Amino acid sequence: MQYGYDSLASVYDQFNNGFDYPDYFRTIQSALADTENPFGNKMALDCGCGTGALMEILTREGFTCTGVDISPEMLQIAKEKPALKNARLICQNLAELDLYRAYDLAICSLDTVNHLTKKNDLQAFFQKVYHFVEENGYFIFDAKTEKTFRETKGVSVFHEEDSVLIFENTFHSPVFGQYLTVFQELPNGNFRKTESFVRERLYKPTEITQMMKKTPFTRIAKIPYHERNLYIYKKIL
Repeated sequence: MQYGYDSLASVYDQFNNGFDYPDYFRTIQSALADTENPFGNKMALDCGCGTGALMEILTREGFTCTGVDISPEMLQIAKEKPALKNARLICQNLAELDLYRAYDLAICSLDTVNHLTKKNDLQAFFQKVYHFVEENGYFIFDAKTEKTFRETKGVSVFHEEDSVLIFENTFHSPVFGQYLTVFQELPNGNFRKTESFVRERLYKPTEITQMMKKTPFTRIAKIPYHERNLYIYKKIL
């Protein structure tokens, strides 16, 4: 059994197609509708970019994108997407973020922050990302709610045309454990079985607020978004 999403990279988009990335970005745009040209030169940093699904949306919106993820397998899938042929992809741990320029928008979507299960790592990420956001730029991220973790306990099965994904979820606050089993049909009609384990951590809004107070970011909004809270911060010098 592997840890993390590496073994699921080839089917990640297939089973994650229920997440509405265009709506996610429209929600952000609506929150900043009163701000003239909020994203400046449209340079975007996608933190925990995975297979690049959000970067595809950002690219269509005119952004030049850099994606950072800890999984080389996920980044390889992103690299193969035609829409991301000009994106810069970096394999890096977010808690050790080390880049060479600043961005108008740094975004961390789909509960990536919950995957940083050590508080010190999440605090380090929050503090490091500040250095890679332009003045008047934005840092936007989301985090799952406690209700979401509690309601997704148990076993769930998802079927696609040539594959099956089984989730076995546990939640002992603040730790959420997810055992994933994938069966993929091979050309010869046999199935390949892959198993992995993913751990997430519940961060309550008060905890996130306290962590962000240790950075120079200014909070603009906190928005309920489906199973998550969406946080919008701005770098104001």
